[in-house]
Amino acid sequence: MSHFAIAATLAAVCLAQPPSPSQPAASASLAARQELPTDARILEAWSYLTPDEKGEVTEWFRAEVSYLDTTQNKLIAYLEEGSDRDRGEWPAAEPAPLFDPETHAPAQPIPRKRLSYDDSKAAAARAKFAPQRDPMQRAWIYDWATGELRITKDERDPEMLFNNGLLGIPPLADLAEALLLQRLDDGAERPTLAAFAHAYTDRGGTAFPGVTLFDAWGSGAEMEMPDIDVLGVIHTVLDDWKSFKAPIPGGKQKKAYAKVGDLFLLAFHHRRLREALAANYLRGKAIPADTYAPNILALNALWEDASGDPDKLVKDLPKAKGWDKYMKSLSKKIAKKKAFREAGQNRVDWFEGERYQVKAKLVWVLQEFGAFDRKELPKQ
Repeated sequence: MSHFAIAATLAAVCLAQPPSPSQPAASASLAARQELPTDARILEAWSYLTPDEKGEVTEWFRAEVSYLDTTQNKLIAYLEEGSDRDRGEWPAAEPAPLFDPETHAPAQPIPRKRLSYDDSKAAAARAKFAPQRDPMQRAWIYDWATGELRITKDERDPEMLFNNGLLGIPPLADLAEALLLQRLDDGAERPTLAAFAHAYTDRGGTAFPGVTLFDAWGSGAEMEMPDIDVLGVIHTVLDDWKSFKAPIPGGKQKKAYAKVGDLFLLAFHHRRLREALAANYLRGKAIPADTYAPNILALNALWEDASGDPDKLVKDLPKAKGWDKYMKSLSKKIAKKKAFREAGQNRVDWFEGERYQVKAKLVWVLQEFGAFDRKELPKQ
């Protein structure tokens, strides 16, 4: 039996095994699509709603999408059912921590000072170091430093629900992906990821909200590397308090930076691979234009091979040092194995069909509400 056919009769709740798409239905779904208004027209209709009306529309949209008999909804239910905590019980996300100058650079304790989130310099730093990789907006995120979930906003936020719906992303997809990351992360790189979860600062001690060391090091952009942060990583990850002291002399800087860079690269590959897999679990074609973009079919084929079971897939994921060999092998497999490649394409096609269903439901709710008939906001 094809992996696409297993679990076809499972209900959307209390799922012991993850559901998989049905390929014949996928073809029918693609064939049945009707042309939707342009995104510009949908955004225009949305702009003519008052804040209260936007709340009404998105609550209606949430309810309508929940009735869809989609694999997405079943996978969301499967992952939420497997969690040991109610989604509202996770703590709120907090600002990224700062390395303590007195602890890590007592001879050069430059104070840390945070800019406000709205400061123009903070916004410029986010644009440089932490541009939005994935357009999906999130109420839940996975915290790589703790292995837990964190809440960033209200799950009923109208703007978030609308913008995600416009992309064909159903409510609670962010929750599902965060829960999935929790299952894919074995914690092997957690100490390093916790160190790089600290806020990025410049040499003057200015911290930029919304930018972590992970963001800065992973951006490829030119950045500043204050001794406090470099030593903070070396101290907390390697427990090496003797090799380097602040101020790090010029002759030792290259060696210190190399140590930190080696740690980062392993953690970067560990995290990004799992994020790419999680994004494609529910959405099928979700990788933005980065190093994983050419691997969309392969990532979906991996999920198909694993019958959508995170616990099965995670057993085959590489340790960070084996990332390069794993990715080369995966690239060869998708190029040479026709059945593997077709399985990935079928899965992508299926979820593209479901993305259409979600977006079409948003359009239908806006039409029923009369938003497309308006030419301006209602007069107050």
